[in-house]
Amino acid sequence: MGCDMQDRVLKKEGRMCLIALKGGVIFLEDGVEVGNVLRGNLAVFVKTSSSLLNEDLTPAAIWATNPYNIIENNAVAGGTHLGYWYRMLDTPDGPSFAMYPGYCPYRQPFGRFFNNSVHSVGLVGVWIFPKYSPTMGGSCTNDAPTQAVFEGLISWKNFKGMEWVMSSTIQIKNALIFDNNDAGLSCVTAINDQATNLPNLEATFYNENTGSSVIDSIIIGDLGVSGAPIVPTTAGIVVMWDRGLLVRNVSFINLPSPQTQALFGPIIIGRCEVFCGGWMTKFSQLSFTNVTNRGNFRWQYDGLYLDEDGSLSNVAGAMILSPDGLWNTSTLCSPTPNFLNAVTCPASLGNWIRFAFNNANLDTSGQFLFITDSTNSNQAVVPSLHKRLTHPNGYMMDLLTNRVYTFSFQNANTSVNLSYTGVVYNLVPGDYLIVQHGIEFMPDQVYTISSTSMAYQSSIPLSGATSNNGDWHYDNNTSLFSYIVKNPSSNTVFIDVKLVLNVIKCQYPNCQPPIQPGLQLPATTRPANALYWSNDSDWYFATQGYGGY
Repeated sequence: MGCDMQDRVLKKEGRMCLIALKGGVIFLEDGVEVGNVLRGNLAVFVKTSSSLLNEDLTPAAIWATNPYNIIENNAVAGGTHLGYWYRMLDTPDGPSFAMYPGYCPYRQPFGRFFNNSVHSVGLVGVWIFPKYSPTMGGSCTNDAPTQAVFEGLISWKNFKGMEWVMSSTIQIKNALIFDNNDAGLSCVTAINDQATNLPNLEATFYNENTGSSVIDSIIIGDLGVSGAPIVPTTAGIVVMWDRGLLVRNVSFINLPSPQTQALFGPIIIGRCEVFCGGWMTKFSQLSFTNVTNRGNFRWQYDGLYLDEDGSLSNVAGAMILSPDGLWNTSTLCSPTPNFLNAVTCPASLGNWIRFAFNNANLDTSGQFLFITDSTNSNQAVVPSLHKRLTHPNGYMMDLLTNRVYTFSFQNANTSVNLSYTGVVYNLVPGDYLIVQHGIEFMPDQVYTISSTSMAYQSSIPLSGATSNNGDWHYDNNTSLFSYIVKNPSSNTVFIDVKLVLNVIKCQYPNCQPPIQPGLQLPATTRPANALYWSNDSDWYFATQGYGGY
């Protein structure tokens, strides 16, 4: 074990050289240590120890449990596991847990990470795990996000150069990454991929100055100085399974093998390993030298790559996507050069959104969903999967906006009642989707975007020009039920539309079941045909001596 800083401010600089230590070398332990300066240190061959602590079994040369510290001009040369590990938790550790209630290390602002290097470690050169969501004030709840900039990293001959997991507003800047065995930079996922209409974070999406980004960097697959060729197992950059990532001015060099690629999507073991993704990443000012595959989509809806300037696909403003049944035969999109399993669709087609939903009453045993585009009758097939990023036991797809789609479930093309919950993500102002389902009868009650207020029924077919978000229509001739999700043109930002679809055909008129005879309340007023004891005429039918006669 090396230098442990616990609940204190300490300045460690002056070219410390730490060699062949077991466990963590320099570490901030409890998660409340701020203002420390770790500068000009060298750690050589940091080894795992026999300790039962995870931090010693997978040691890092520099282990920071609070991000509000300065780490600069350090070097890590060799090690069994990690170079630099930013390990922020929900609460402090150790004795500081009780001393600092209501303190969240993973929400603290960022200090500085500048001009550090790492090579020849067994796992990751720089690792942000399990999560980090930097804010300006460090509040555990609502606070303005701020950016954490990792600048000037040089990382080579590791398993991965750098990786962030479940983290928001991370920027990698001026990095030089080369000769890593698995991936250069891995941006696995952001922390808010299941949230919608994020008031604080949405302004940071695709924003170089405030959001998640990789900029002004060089990624080299094989520098050519090793004894054998280096072929990264995964990619140069693994783009995150979330929205908001911007990649600008990045050079990819020497990835000639067809067994690797410059860009790739992640896999999260235990959470989602296949048919996940669907999020959009934006690219610009890219360059490729001796690169065979610029990207590789593993399955439909693996991701959306927006080529802002044509440096990725040679078509400025185009969207690159994995072809599904809707687009694999379309003449409007063309195969993407230097990509595997990808088509390029021009910007003139419109915008693309991610749509995911689950809890469908017709998805009783993992039914396939069939999606038909009314424009051309092309059809895509989407599986229902137990493991999804945002809607487990459900469906996920990428769709072109301003179109009408017909959804039908395997073995249940028509129904009386229909229900599911979902989200249409990043719907820009003026765009809409109209979704149709086969329903046997005119519904009596319909809920679309609210579970408490019934939606408006349109007497005419839905239109993107005149219909409002959540409206619905039923066509008696075709037995098609339709609803619309829409972001009004008057809005200035994108929205996420939450769906709580519930289409109900009641069994009884006016959706009011009849009162059971045994459950009727006793009369509270005298009936109109009451017989009066004192009125002889009321008893004309009775035998004399009975009744009132």
